[in-house]
Amino acid sequence: MMSTSNVSASEGCGVYTEEDLAFYESLNRPDIYDLSCSNGTPFTDEYLETLNQDPNVMTRRYFTNKIDVPAFEQLPNYCGPASMKQAIHAIRGTSKTQEYYGTLVGTTSAGTVQTRIASAMNSELGISNYTYAETASLTYSQFYNIVKRSIDLGYPPIMHIRMETMPAYNYSNSGGHFVTISGHTITAIFDDDYSSINIYYVDPNKGYNNGSAFGEKMVSLPIIKDSAIGWDSYITYAV
Repeated sequence: MMSTSNVSASEGCGVYTEEDLAFYESLNRPDIYDLSCSNGTPFTDEYLETLNQDPNVMTRRYFTNKIDVPAFEQLPNYCGPASMKQAIHAIRGTSKTQEYYGTLVGTTSAGTVQTRIASAMNSELGISNYTYAETASLTYSQFYNIVKRSIDLGYPPIMHIRMETMPAYNYSNSGGHFVTISGHTITAIFDDDYSSINIYYVDPNKGYNNGSAFGEKMVSLPIIKDSAIGWDSYITYAV
């Protein structure tokens, strides 16, 4: 149900996809990333030194903590039930229909009632782990710990985002949208700077831009967390 993968920094940039490298470049953090891989890693010598690592004798490994979350194409206005289905399928290996989950959370043409998702997930799974929080009220640290704890437990969080704040939507397509969080990277955090932490999420929307937003995506923690700033938006997670 849950897998942890790792990448040795000593293997250089060859182990990273073009999408990964483009994402790191978009962060505009030359103090952390040197995508020429001149020292055999995608990180600067200065950054490696802060980790007390010699770039010529790399032993540190960079990890991702992820759950295998399948992507299901949402029905119109059913991104909430589709995100629930993705999470439940990851946990159980099977799931019911989006229409069924939509009935549980009151989905209509106007969307889904966010605060009903936690109780519906608990009812379906026979647990009491899922709860929710207003994302804008969380610090980066609190948000990271919520995601980490939920993934560690094997329960994917479900998050309501604004599409116009997300790179997968080219910062243009607007409106509220649900996605399923599938994991996060594990790396050092300095001076409360969480931009080096990436969050993985699975998007059920196949209707945007020829399906370019559909499936698992990766984005920096501040981007996805701040997609809720100044807006009524919740994250449903496990404790």
